Amino acid sequence: MRHLLVAPLALTTFIAIPNARADGETSPLLGGSVIGTASTRSADSAAGIEVEAAVWSHWLGFAAEFSSNVWSGDAPPTTTLVLGGSVRVLLLRSLVGSPLEPSDVEMGVELQGIIEKTMWSSSDDSQDSYHRGLGLAVRLRGSTDDDVPHLIAESRFFIRVMSWQKHDPPIAARMTQPPSSDDQDFMILVGIGAAFGGGQPRYLQQFRRRVFE
Repeated sequence: MRHLLVAPLALTTFIAIPNARADGETSPLLGGSVIGTASTRSADSAAGIEVEAAVWSHWLGFAAEFSSNVWSGDAPPTTTLVLGGSVRVLLLRSLVGSPLEPSDVEMGVELQGIIEKTMWSSSDDSQDSYHRGLGLAVRLRGSTDDDVPHLIAESRFFIRVMSWQKHDPPIAARMTQPPSSDDQDFMILVGIGAAFGGGQPRYLQQFRRRVFE
């Protein structure tokens, strides 16, 4: 699992489209999302909210994330607080016409490598508090109204596949046996959200091309 994040991110360094550069931000993008999660090996599911702060340097981004989730299953609902971080690679971006506004929007696709740690849980379950995984996000960027100048408005949809050690084996077993794939559990997380941040005037001007036509 340690190589799960490294290999895809290294590969996309070489195959990323040359014009995929997130070079219009002048501040971190602050955002929030509504998320839903389902386990692939149990009846557990969760719903929650997530907040994040992301910074970009050309095609490479880094984000700090915090989420609160309520898990439901056979046992009483469990509330968790999760702190995470992600490395994001912008694979491509392109201007497309907006179906709702007389202006263009920027569509971008991101590949994400994520690691999370459960900081607090209302349950005493022995599942590993560290989650690791990969994600893919589709984002739409535009500019806000003229009464809030130099502001990027971004909406996004994302999906993530996360893995963790299902149970902590006894100490003797950990010393004599390598981790088994049967001890791994996976979950699929989907979310939709929005983010806002400062933008360069020249970058934002592309979203107003059709406003005055």
